[in-house]
Amino acid sequence: MDTKSFSAKKVMAMFLYQVTEWMEERTSLRKALISGIDDPGQLQFRIDQLDAQLYSQAERWKNSFPSLEIPHVEDEIRF
Repeated sequence: MDTKSFSAKKVMAMFLYQVTEWMEERTSLRKALISGIDDPGQLQFRIDQLDAQLYSQAERWKNSFPSLEIPHVEDEIRF
């Protein structure tokens, strides 16, 4: 495996890890919002922050690797 390919795969793995972390936090915030326990304004503000952060990071990574081929769903991904 060449270094460039390995680096791109590491970046993708990091991106997927970060997305998972953000989505877990977002899910927790949505549950808290629905439960009505905490301040809904603060919860929605944080959800909006996470959404903006996720979009911004995804764009930054996408633009960093313009030639990176996005795998098809049926393709097997190996690290």
